[in-house]
Amino acid sequence: FDGSTLPTQPQQGSGDAWPYSHSEHELASLLHNLDINSHFRMPNVYYSTQGWLYSEAMTYRQQFPPPPFYPRFPSPEAWTEYRRVDQIEYEAIMNRNEAVFYEQYEAHMKAQEEQRVAAASASAAAASAGFPMFTFSEFGMDDPGEFNNFTDPPASG
Repeated sequence: FDGSTLPTQPQQGSGDAWPYSHSEHELASLLHNLDINSHFRMPNVYYSTQGWLYSEAMTYRQQFPPPPFYPRFPSPEAWTEYRRVDQIEYEAIMNRNEAVFYEQYEAHMKAQEEQRVAAASASAAAASAGFPMFTFSEFGMDDPGEFNNFTDPPASG
């Protein structure tokens, strides 16, 4: 709401029957959160798109769409300035997302390497202790045609 005009949405308790089961505050809160998540390109949104609140919010949005870009941006210069600032914000968001991605990726790769090293050292320890070491292929378990899993019988038999 930019202050230039009053919103035209019907207010609860204004005499008209409120056609929604959720309050205007709940609908507006959800729509604002969705818009903020979209603007900040947040990858995870925890809303059920099958839920009643979400469905009502989308209906409410169709009935009362957000204001258009014009007259929000009254001139090409205002629009250009908005795009310039938005591009700076976008770059900052993507730089942060990239840092988080590489942090998560490196943690995953490090954990995989640690598992590989632990498995290799367990194999070496077992071999040095004189325990026989067998592979799945030595038991014929790498070829599904030769291995019968008796704990999970086929549905037809």
